[in-house]
Amino acid sequence: MSNSKLVDYTRISPNSNPRKNADFNVSDRIKVYYDGNEDYEKALNNNLEFIKNETLAIEFIKDTSDYEVFDINDYDVKLKVEKL
Repeated sequence: MSNSKLVDYTRISPNSNPRKNADFNVSDRIKVYYDGNEDYEKALNNNLEFIKNETLAIEFIKDTSDYEVFDINDYDVKLKVEKL
């Protein structure tokens, strides 16, 4: 997977849908809890600062709790966002 594809992989609505579901404003700072496969983890870690800036996330926390599952580029990623 190319680097640009990895960035897209982490950015295609990983936060927009959970943010909308939680009725947050687009300007709200958030904390993201996630559980994804190895590709998602690699893409996130390799591009973390860029993704945090794009999503207004203060931090991403790996968490295997039972969160809502989102389809991101045909991969299931569990996400939960918390407004700070």
